[in-house]
Amino acid sequence: DARRIVKAAYTEYGAPSYVLGESLGCAVAAAVCSGESPVKGCLLITPWDSLSRVAQHHYWYFPVRYFLRDSFDSIAYLQAFSGSVGVVLADQDSLIPSKHGERLYESIACRKKLWQLPEVGHNNWMQAVDALLWHEVLTFMSESSE
Repeated sequence: DARRIVKAAYTEYGAPSYVLGESLGCAVAAAVCSGESPVKGCLLITPWDSLSRVAQHHYWYFPVRYFLRDSFDSIAYLQAFSGSVGVVLADQDSLIPSKHGERLYESIACRKKLWQLPEVGHNNWMQAVDALLWHEVLTFMSESSE
């Protein structure tokens, strides 16, 4: 559905197209960037490398990966993406520990930028965001369409 919506927006409004995802939405945004996509830039807020790795972190005593129908593997989704990727991590995130976002960031081969938000978690990261940060993010993303 997300791919269809992005293609419809591209058809209606033209280039450039950008996607933003937060938490689970990061995997959806990354999936939209895989394959044939009109997307020029992708902003991922509190992302993960793969759902199976995050689930295994929380349920280390249980073989979670064997029970998931989709691993939501953001690393695989972004492997061939040629646009720009911005990654925002919450350093105190207990739901998606930042090591998963860092692993994703390190795997990205295209143009990328990382922002780390200190002293905030998964559900309160917006407290650490100000106009300066949004300006940096928007500047980075807009440079991707030049």
